[in-house]
Amino acid sequence: MPAAGALARPGAAAHSIRDFWPQRFAQHGRSLAQTHRATRAKTLAGNFFPRLKGNLATLREAHQYIGVQVSSGYDISPAAEWLLDNFHLIEAQLNEINAGLPRSYFSALPKLLDEPLAGLPRVYGVAWAFVAHTDGAFDAAMLVNFPVRLPGGA
Repeated sequence: MPAAGALARPGAAAHSIRDFWPQRFAQHGRSLAQTHRATRAKTLAGNFFPRLKGNLATLREAHQYIGVQVSSGYDISPAAEWLLDNFHLIEAQLNEINAGLPRSYFSALPKLLDEPLAGLPRVYGVAWAFVAHTDGAFDAAMLVNFPVRLPGGA
């Protein structure tokens, strides 16, 4: 194997970054377990539900703006096209979360103490880290290798 930073010879056995990534990702999960400070104090849903409503409002605004751009004859990016085509799915999921999860459920979950997610359920922080470190691509095997062993569950 070539030295760190050296290029591999053509045909030489080389390890790709993808071979290393699951191990690094699991290490990051353990790091989160050590650094996510949380409290079990019973609180209301904190800023989760207002944030959810704000995110939905922002997505509605973006959807409307993209629709106006398309109807005016402007070309849009593939991401904008995806949002235009799939907005109804996002809206349905966010509405289901808002209607189907009682605020009392969130009050029982441990809340993060540190910014930027202070006041949000610890599981939200874990999910946020997972999405951020997988570029939003869901991979069940990666999730299994993300062993966040948090004291007290969730």
